[in-house]
Amino acid sequence: MAYRVNENLWRLYRNTETDKENYSEDRGLDKKIKIAHNPVPDIIDTDISLIGKKMKIRVKEGMEGIAEEITGNYNFLFNLTQLRKNMLIDGITWCEISLVTNGLYEKEDYLLITPIKLSQVRQIKYNYLNEIVEITFQIKRDNSTITKEYKINEQGLVELKYQDENGKTMTQQMMMKKIPIAEYIFYRTDDANNVSRISGVETLIDEINTHKSQLNSVFDIHAEPVAYGSASLTEDYDETEDNVREGQTIDLNRRFYKYISVPENSEMKFLEMQGNIARLLKEKINEEETSFSSSYPELLMNKLMGGGADSGYAVFLKLSGLDNIINKLRNAEENFISEMFDIACQLKALVYTGIVIKYADIVAYNNLDRANLIISLVTNALLDMKTGYKLVGEMLEESSEEIENNLQKEEYNFQKQNLEKKKDLNQSNIETKPTQI
Repeated sequence: MAYRVNENLWRLYRNTETDKENYSEDRGLDKKIKIAHNPVPDIIDTDISLIGKKMKIRVKEGMEGIAEEITGNYNFLFNLTQLRKNMLIDGITWCEISLVTNGLYEKEDYLLITPIKLSQVRQIKYNYLNEIVEITFQIKRDNSTITKEYKINEQGLVELKYQDENGKTMTQQMMMKKIPIAEYIFYRTDDANNVSRISGVETLIDEINTHKSQLNSVFDIHAEPVAYGSASLTEDYDETEDNVREGQTIDLNRRFYKYISVPENSEMKFLEMQGNIARLLKEKINEEETSFSSSYPELLMNKLMGGGADSGYAVFLKLSGLDNIINKLRNAEENFISEMFDIACQLKALVYTGIVIKYADIVAYNNLDRANLIISLVTNALLDMKTGYKLVGEMLEESSEEIENNLQKEEYNFQKQNLEKKKDLNQSNIETKPTQI
């Protein structure tokens, strides 16, 4: 597979001074360009938070023990957060589910979940169904690096090769036909390249930071202008401590400015930039930052939470793109967690009966406004009744079938009341031909 690690994306996310220096060097940026504009941490952290917002995992009968063992582990949420981060930055990540039988936690056996980053994978192969048939990766445990290799042998069973504590290679055949590695991938292209959530962000960041550096250069030119003319300093100007003591320089706000005596009939000027260069650069930077925010609505969400964005329906429309993105990411996570539970069941010799994962709304809607919107759409034939029942059920966290049955009963009673009213209107005591006066 043509998976590729982009270390610069991780450098932008970590955002340390060392990472900034390494990023600038790798990107070939001028040393005076500072990585001041870097929204990558905000984008990734916002996505991680929204993906798992009030996540609830419900299992079907017979899987309660597996669910408790996996989600009850104190490392589960930490590992899941790390896996989400890996998937968003690298575009793909994996998780090894293994059954440990050494009684480390005073149990006969327990499930161990180990996240695997793209940089740890040395080789991976798939079959025509995109199922992993061979994978080699390295993990660190107890200050040592362990190499593991899974593959499907000639008998169609999983074979594991690994190194023990003494560095000796061990081989183990597992009574499974599926390699116990769950894959978490957001989007796979035709040539199987991994696509990061922030793919291509480096170019946008470099452009903005370059223009910010140029704007600072304009300010520097005007803050410390260059002197020129017939009274300028010459190469043989004697700039000694004596000249300084004689008052050739003064200390103004702890900055030294040099005085130059201007002889008669001579001229001295300071070099200044003409035109509105600073204003044009500032407008250009604002346009680029606005375009950046449009490409990543997570930044609008952060601005909204900080009270610095518009509100109301306009924001709802702008955040609809973020809603779609997070829902796709959640679908990918549901497939990943479902595969993880399936593997766990196989390791425990149990039958996988399925799981259901529920998340909270990405954008907090007002239930009354949402209900009115659903009613309006159904009334105006812009939404079918069955979908309306489903949306109401999701909003109230109730079964849509039960709501549909109850509403149909109420609808019947309502129609019956209307029929009785119509009968009253047809009675003979109501004058249909009023008397003329």
